[in-house]
Amino acid sequence: MTDPATARPLRFVIGEGVRRVREAHGVRQEEVSRAARAYGLAWARSRIAALERGDKAVSADELTLLPLIMSAACTRPVALSELVAPDVWVRVGDRAMPGSDIAAIWAGGMPLRGRNVPGTLQDLISEQADAEAARPDFDRLVALGAFGEHDGEELRGLWATGASLAEERAATRLSERPRVVAYLARAVWGASLDEERDRIVAERDPDASPDRRRALRGQVNRELVEVLAAEIARREKPATESAAPTT
Repeated sequence: MTDPATARPLRFVIGEGVRRVREAHGVRQEEVSRAARAYGLAWARSRIAALERGDKAVSADELTLLPLIMSAACTRPVALSELVAPDVWVRVGDRAMPGSDIAAIWAGGMPLRGRNVPGTLQDLISEQADAEAARPDFDRLVALGAFGEHDGEELRGLWATGASLAEERAATRLSERPRVVAYLARAVWGASLDEERDRIVAERDPDASPDRRRALRGQVNRELVEVLAAEIARREKPATESAAPTT
């Protein structure tokens, strides 16, 4: 049995299980894709590849159909429990459970060895489909003090939500990373940039015409981007001051 500290999100474990079962039966990804389409899922071969890498979350509908899809592709019954290796640890919410317990739950049983696991920076990084691509976002958040203010679970929620369109555009204007802008918006206003902008617009002119509302949204958006720029400068200032030579 592996260490609970190695627990990974269920989608990664399911993906590995799909690949393991597929390869054991000499089945190609195209054949799994064909079986998925027969069950109403528009899965191309690239979607099967992404599933096996753990790049994509699996919905409840997809998880329900997955044993039927694999059974059709492998021409023998494949139980859902076969897709989760019994000796690996799986992260489910704030719990780490061995694969055998996951299978027991699906069969109507109860978990035996689940335990709480803390959310850490490394946990967040390892959950990304491409850890190297995710690292600059994390490094920037660390530099701006995010991990001193919020724990891993709160940041994990932000990561799942991602940046809004307005936050992506603000990131371009600020030469910043979109998820960093999304984090700062929530740190400053407790809401996304879009939500704070729309709140202010409604407060300033609740009866505005569509044209007036559009103009107000643009004006308020610019004001909020300036607030975010000042917040970035404020957070960067202590590091700059500490690095300055003493006289």
